[in-house]
Amino acid sequence: MPLEDLSIHGLKALSSDKSVNRGTGFDGLSTWFNDEIRKRPGLALDRATQEKPGGGKRNDCVVWRTRTAETAFLELELKTPTTSITDPAFLNDAVAKAQRWSAPYVAIWNMQEAELYRTPSVGESISPADVLQSWSTDKSIRTVEDWLDPDTHPGLRKRAIEILDAAFDFEHRPGGANR
Repeated sequence: MPLEDLSIHGLKALSSDKSVNRGTGFDGLSTWFNDEIRKRPGLALDRATQEKPGGGKRNDCVVWRTRTAETAFLELELKTPTTSITDPAFLNDAVAKAQRWSAPYVAIWNMQEAELYRTPSVGESISPADVLQSWSTDKSIRTVEDWLDPDTHPGLRKRAIEILDAAFDFEHRPGGANR
């Protein structure tokens, strides 16, 4: 089994247990992002890590420009397919975390659909109308178990990289975040 899949496969035995922390699914995301960052130095990104927000219970996946300086680029909030992509609490929670990390971009992903936003300034909010890019439903993912299935990983990895690339592309457009 590939190294990038070890932590995800470790969850397979526990995946039917409703108490499983969905944050552990970030292991694969961080690995996929880090593989891409290593392959493409032109992205000028340092690495992706799992970070626990101050006082929070769940891990965030943060892509860093410079981890040691805590200069974030993208915060990705992952939920299970039972959370609607249009759930205002999902978006608001992700925005608050992106603001906490000062990440210029925030993505939400319910394992099926994903959306990318420019992070608003602290005190400001955004709505689904502010979406920069969205990804339609991945019909192969209906449950957390589907996410953990190695047969779905190539498509999930592809979507993760599309999210990263979209944030990078928006950053380099006129008027991009360029922090």
